[in-house]
Amino acid sequence: MFSLDCNDVVHALYNTVVQKPAMVSSPAELEMVKLLENTFRAVNIGLNSNQFENSSFSNSGSRSNFGHSRLIT
Repeated sequence: MFSLDCNDVVHALYNTVVQKPAMVSSPAELEMVKLLENTFRAVNIGLNSNQFENSSFSNSGSRSNFGHSRLIT
């Protein structure tokens, strides 16, 4: 189970690598933070790939070849 001693040990370890590690009070809180970060990451990846596709489409007139005049097979 989760204990304050374990939390202190892990905080000391992360403090050597991360500038300001965040402390949480329970494993459930940690899981919620992880879900939020993963959701944020997934949304950003989706937005960036959509932006890349839109810019490719506007430059070439076709979405399938990403601006190349022909596909090399």
